[in-house]
Amino acid sequence: MNNHATPTNLTTTWALLAAALGLLVCLPLPSTAQKAPPSPPGAYYSAQKPHEPPFPVNRFPELPIHEVRPRVFVVDDSDVDYDLMQAQSMSESGPSVPGGGGGGGEYIPPYLPPTIPIPGVPLLAIEVFDGAKIVSFNTIPGLVYRVEETANLSNPVWTTIEEFVATSSDSDFVAEDDAMRFYRVFQEDDIIQFPDWFDSIYQYMRFDVYTPVTDGTYAMELYADGNLVFTGANTIPPDGRFFVHDVNYNPADWPNRGYYGVGEWELRVTVTPAAGSGGGGGGAGTHRVVKKTGVQRNPFGTYKGMTVGQSGIFSTTTTAQDEVDQSLWFCMAAMYNACEIVDWNFSFVDVPATDSSHMSVHATLYNATQWDPLRQWVTRQTAANTLSGNTLDYFHYMGHGSPKGLGSVAGQMITLAQLRGSPFLKTDFLTYAALDGCRTMKSTKLITALVGYGETTSRLDIAQKGGDPHFGCGWDDVKQVGWVLQGIKNDNHFYFWEDFYFHLTHRNQVTGLMDRTYEQAYAFARNPMGEGVNHTLQSNAEANGFKMVGCLNCYFDERPRIVQ
Repeated sequence: MNNHATPTNLTTTWALLAAALGLLVCLPLPSTAQKAPPSPPGAYYSAQKPHEPPFPVNRFPELPIHEVRPRVFVVDDSDVDYDLMQAQSMSESGPSVPGGGGGGGEYIPPYLPPTIPIPGVPLLAIEVFDGAKIVSFNTIPGLVYRVEETANLSNPVWTTIEEFVATSSDSDFVAEDDAMRFYRVFQEDDIIQFPDWFDSIYQYMRFDVYTPVTDGTYAMELYADGNLVFTGANTIPPDGRFFVHDVNYNPADWPNRGYYGVGEWELRVTVTPAAGSGGGGGGAGTHRVVKKTGVQRNPFGTYKGMTVGQSGIFSTTTTAQDEVDQSLWFCMAAMYNACEIVDWNFSFVDVPATDSSHMSVHATLYNATQWDPLRQWVTRQTAANTLSGNTLDYFHYMGHGSPKGLGSVAGQMITLAQLRGSPFLKTDFLTYAALDGCRTMKSTKLITALVGYGETTSRLDIAQKGGDPHFGCGWDDVKQVGWVLQGIKNDNHFYFWEDFYFHLTHRNQVTGLMDRTYEQAYAFARNPMGEGVNHTLQSNAEANGFKMVGCLNCYFDERPRIVQ
């Protein structure tokens, strides 16, 4: 995505990441680095140790400093060896530190917490979970944001790592580097906004635009895979809203409308205030370029699903492991109501009525023998994996996880980078993905790469926008499947999933179609009131931390049902 606005037209913050602790200071974009000893009085923060309180004087006048707000500075001490300095200070004697007191214009610096809110700019925060850096900040829906990173501030080379239109008041992404980095986020001005934004175009092509400029003109160009397919220009409407869309789309045809065969849509928008309007008129215009992925769907037919669980939940074969297998079998049997079941080699699996003994053969992930083909099918990167009906569409995973992927051992994982790197997964998302692993939903990037949605939405809203009825879920924190060091199965965790699927697969006796939504299934699993698999369980606290994205009030068989 290209941005034509200069940094002077952008609202920015930056974050200084402490390598060891994952803490940060969030500050406005600095001015040009200064080298002007003696340094002026103020609060001096360390770029290397931003979690520490500031000093009232600059300890390193020879180093560059950045004034990030009046009398608040950041010293670029990235190359300072503090361990060596401490060792030297311990071997030398020196004057005692003077006591308190003051007066006569002495400047006492304020203590600013690790995250410093600045009114009117994005508040950047960084958390580290299981080696994954989650970068998050407050956003204004409809505005364009760009996140950049650099390895140092002495001679910074800023690289764009994320660029998007915000869809909520909070946004996040996973920073895939593992080294110390400095981050800053640019918020475009509000002259051109994109309300009600979807990242992808499925069955209905539409771009909505809004501008607060009340007197002026707009111009638009729409490109499909680089080919110009639409141009339009006019005076700005009184309400500031204009759009380009497919006039032939009818929500009544959803979800069987058809697709465009376009991989990437690009809209170029220019808003030019009228001369004398006070908005920079007389030829000066604001430009924005935004893109949406073109999404396809599997051909109509029988859909395929996998239920898999990682081995090693218990160190040895125990009765508890047998119970885990039984619970996973229950999930597999439930999925069998919406699709045909295959294993990691995409071989069909018959789901017996009562026996779960085959789980260890068809659904347990032991090593690379199972992980390698599973990864290929989930990322849709196998020679046989063409859009001819041999495509994975439903997926339930139980095992170790993090915001960066599924699994915990190198080579026996499915990582966010692998999902993002799949060209097939970019254009044909899974209908359903349940990620039963710790913190798999701490950031929504992992689930978005699988199902295409990072926010919740409604069935009606998806129909109006021509999207597909996809759904994803997982946990935003740690979940103890087995009690720590005791090898005891956490029954309530598995009760939750069994109750969730029990309610989700309920069928209407007249039509034969499922009649319980994902949202209703979650509500039941949270409070089964004695009607679930455990007849004494009224409320299940294990439901805490369950996070959902996509179509909340769609049905488990929403996609296959249209061909029955």
